[in-house]
Amino acid sequence: MQTSKLRYILTETAISVAINVLLSEAFAWLIFHAVNPVPAPAILRDAIPQTVMVAFMGSLVPGLITRARLRTGQIPRFPSAIFFIRNPFFRALTLALVAVLVGVPSCAFLIPSLWPQGLIFSSLLWMKGMYGALVAALITPVAVSSALSEDVNS
Repeated sequence: MQTSKLRYILTETAISVAINVLLSEAFAWLIFHAVNPVPAPAILRDAIPQTVMVAFMGSLVPGLITRARLRTGQIPRFPSAIFFIRNPFFRALTLALVAVLVGVPSCAFLIPSLWPQGLIFSSLLWMKGMYGALVAALITPVAVSSALSEDVNS
């Protein structure tokens, strides 16, 4: 992989991770700040919308930004042997669906196993931030790499 492509993907991924950590923790605070400890079933229920939104926005926003930069010539196109859905909205939906199909069952197993009594609020904030970071770190590079390979002028 070319150095400039890798650097671009890593930069966009780092930005996405940072934003999604902050948003995940902010929403966790809004929802759970008055609950201590937070019960495991509540944490699991909240994992579903968190997974959807982090994956969807971690794909859509960097993908649209990348397409705009390609269109204006700010970055070069990097053709790829891997083909993925060209439409950024449907790509984001597909990646969100994949994230839910993998992430939510994983949470359904891990959360009750690791924290059957729930989590104290400060630990919950940390856990939600790390989960948001993980989802963004896995989804964003796929979306950005796919967007970099698009011929936006056709």
